[in-house]
Amino acid sequence: MPRKQKEHNPNSEVYVARQLLSWSQQELADVMGVHWTTISRWENNHKRIPPASVRLIRMICRTHVKGQSAQAAVRRLEQVVTA
Repeated sequence: MPRKQKEHNPNSEVYVARQLLSWSQQELADVMGVHWTTISRWENNHKRIPPASVRLIRMICRTHVKGQSAQAAVRRLEQVVTA
């Protein structure tokens, strides 16, 4: 029987992105213009992350991740989230 693929959860991208950026919840919140508790709620699946916020986080990763190309950072983010 084929193995069922894990469903993509956009909320998991928040934590992974913060780790790639080496940012705190407060730092990401400041850049996104939200309260740090919103970041916490997204990371803990207490609140669904809006699609526009997912796109913003990906854009932030593309422009801020140091030591690797923007495309590599986003690929890494997607690999970790879908693993």
